[in-house]
Amino acid sequence: MTKLTTTNNLNKLPRLLAFGYTSFLLLWTLALVGELLFAFFTHNLSLDQQGSQSGFTDFVHFYVAGKITLSPERIMFYSWEVQKHFLENLTHCVITGEDFYTQYVPLVFLLMAPYATLPMESAHLLFDTINLTIGLIGCWFLMKELNLTKNRMAYLVILGALSSMPSWNTWYLGQISWLYVGIICFYFAFLLKQKNLWSGLAFALTIIKPHYALFLAIPTLILGRYRLILFALLWEFLLLLLCVTTFGIKAILAYPFALNQCESTFKSIHMNTMYGMASFLSFFFSKTTTYYTGLVLLAIALFSLTLFFMLYLKKNSEPNMPWLLSSIVLAALLFSPHSHSHDCLFILIPALITLPLLQTNQGQLASIKFWQWSFYLMPIITWVVHLLTALDLPANAIFTALMLVLFIIAVKQFTSADYPSSQFQKD
Repeated sequence: MTKLTTTNNLNKLPRLLAFGYTSFLLLWTLALVGELLFAFFTHNLSLDQQGSQSGFTDFVHFYVAGKITLSPERIMFYSWEVQKHFLENLTHCVITGEDFYTQYVPLVFLLMAPYATLPMESAHLLFDTINLTIGLIGCWFLMKELNLTKNRMAYLVILGALSSMPSWNTWYLGQISWLYVGIICFYFAFLLKQKNLWSGLAFALTIIKPHYALFLAIPTLILGRYRLILFALLWEFLLLLLCVTTFGIKAILAYPFALNQCESTFKSIHMNTMYGMASFLSFFFSKTTTYYTGLVLLAIALFSLTLFFMLYLKKNSEPNMPWLLSSIVLAALLFSPHSHSHDCLFILIPALITLPLLQTNQGQLASIKFWQWSFYLMPIITWVVHLLTALDLPANAIFTALMLVLFIIAVKQFTSADYPSSQFQKD
């Protein structure tokens, strides 16, 4: 009887630990939301109480972008003098250097215009709420396509993402990572459903972060989804036409030059704080050299991955979509020359589309166990990395190494997976 009781207690232990960990993540998420609301009600969400430069959040730049869009100066929105003028008027600070230059794509300026009609901190909170809502709806839509809406693990993955440091940074800084998660999820879900029109629209919207959009194009290319490509080009043309109508062709054509100058020269970009392979490069090269080396690495990664997947699918006509899409998302983070801490929220997607499909048992490969436990503990890992980075330790490089291992595991599973999807054929 004693032996049987001991066995029952041991069987209950994993459940108790899982319940405790889930409760901790839920309470931590509620605490983060509470802190965000406290910052809003104390008028300390976008600027600190003194309005000092060090108190700026990223949302200030988005808000300025919206203000410029609503003004006659929008035809010169990439001019540093124009941006500086609006920033100084908004923050009542004297901006002495080019530390706050904004190089968003024209579409982002356009999307921010409605928020600029509100007071800045109210706009910040609304911005976070809408972006989070779109992100969660996108996750649910992708879960629905993969028949995961009744799988508890999928919801635990989302809870883990909500409690993570990238999610907090997205909210507090006023970034668009939750919005981008939603866009990617809609793109992947419509890609799986072969809804080319809507998948094309979602892909067209990924242009708000063009360095990631390049990688997200890979699944469409290797699957030969030519109608999707056509619709994406059509949507892209319509969005470009809207931007040209709003800003003028000269302002649009200035974007590549503004981006290159900002990334390679301006102080507003800190390559040593990136979370991709650029974090390693920054140890050895100057900022400018790191940026251009990162572009070369980007080109090599795009070509190599596309060729690898194409050659593999020639021999295996049924692609393993969960692991293919996981590989793409991780590659985008790793090989982009511009991956911030809040962008690491994107790893929610590989976890969401693989963990619910994996069973916990003793016969699993060590790589699969590593994959599972890395994502189970990811909320804690991200906060530990954040703490170590605050202590001036190169924790972002350690996190990049972890993502690299996860990327290798995803590619390995793509070539030997158990979840083929025969419905994903060429048009």
